[in-house]
Amino acid sequence: EDDPNIAAQARNELQKYHDNFMAHSYFIGLLKSKHFFYADDKVQEVKLNVVDTLSEEDNDDIWFFKTMQDNAPYNLNVDHNVQLGVTNLWINYVMRSGDKTYGVVGTGVQLSQFINDFIKFVENKQ
Repeated sequence: EDDPNIAAQARNELQKYHDNFMAHSYFIGLLKSKHFFYADDKVQEVKLNVVDTLSEEDNDDIWFFKTMQDNAPYNLNVDHNVQLGVTNLWINYVMRSGDKTYGVVGTGVQLSQFINDFIKFVENKQ
């Protein structure tokens, strides 16, 4: 976070995620600082603005700390985020390199959209 060159590279990579994900949203939570970044389809240009500081004391943040303890490379969870005002199916990917864990990055799909797409898929298979 403190290195401007790395921050610029991260912003460029996150812009690609934002532009290419179906929901045009991404999030990233960093273990070291506990900073949480988020952008959705309401923004065109990604900026690295901290929207929250994650805390083990906050029930809304438990997902982050549980994900960090999990050995799986990714997980899925349905959650209503009060601060963001959204209920999504969240896709969480743990950022690791060797023995080091850096945080969680991912995206969310609106739950109603996910259910509707799933129903259409199943109906088309019959």
